[in-house]
Amino acid sequence: LKKGVYASASSKAMVSQLQGVVASLEEPNNDMANEMKEQMEPSTDAVNQLKAAVNGKVTMLSEVEGEVAAQKAKVAEKLKENEKAAAERAKERDEIQKACDDLKDQVEGVKSGKKLQQAMDTLKRTIQEEKKALHAQLTEMEERLSVAKGKLSGLKEALTKVDQGSPKMCEDLVTRGKDYTNEGKFKYASLMFMSAVKLMESIGLGRSVHVVPPVSALADLYSAEGMDEEAIALYKQAYSIEKDASGADAPALARHLQKLGAAYEKQGKMEAATLTLEEAGSVLEHAL
Repeated sequence: LKKGVYASASSKAMVSQLQGVVASLEEPNNDMANEMKEQMEPSTDAVNQLKAAVNGKVTMLSEVEGEVAAQKAKVAEKLKENEKAAAERAKERDEIQKACDDLKDQVEGVKSGKKLQQAMDTLKRTIQEEKKALHAQLTEMEERLSVAKGKLSGLKEALTKVDQGSPKMCEDLVTRGKDYTNEGKFKYASLMFMSAVKLMESIGLGRSVHVVPPVSALADLYSAEGMDEEAIALYKQAYSIEKDASGADAPALARHLQKLGAAYEKQGKMEAATLTLEEAGSVLEHAL
């Protein structure tokens, strides 16, 4: 309808249209009720998710309550420990105060001539306690002296071993091994060199400069027999021992590096050989 327009045809058309809409509307029935019920009821998945979320919150709440209970227990335990410590400190203060009062009383008694015997007894008791403490210290010193004597005896035994298996014997074994090498008796030569190394190790000089000659000689022997891998390992060992015994600037290190480089070159490892020989030159240059 419009203002100022009173056409009956328009009203009739509108009424007809409304009647058509009303006719198209469905009457309420069971199917419609079920459909609306399904739309209003939550889905099973949603209900399960909600239950899972609730259970998760319950579990989290239980864990939080457990942590709170544990913290409360810790706090209670600490409070109990603090109370115990406070009681002990109070007891110590009382004992110290009592001792101070007794000492003050004794001093006043001695000054006035009273309680002189008590002061003498206290002095005697103190002397006895000092004597016991000194006796305990003396016993401890005697035990330490006994241990020191035992260590000294062990050092004497070690010195005796050094004298009996001196580096001179190691040199003799190396010389004999080189003689066997010159004679072509490589097996006997290797036994001499290894015996020299074992001799030095047995007296605690396995990393000393005396071990370098037999190790280097054994490496030369292995290299001559074509055992290049073993020779390289021994050259490295000789270099390491020489470095520990003589220092990183020792010129003798260059000789070990030269032999190691030659062994690498013999194997065809030219890059390793070049680097090793360059290091040998650097050592010599630094030493000079």
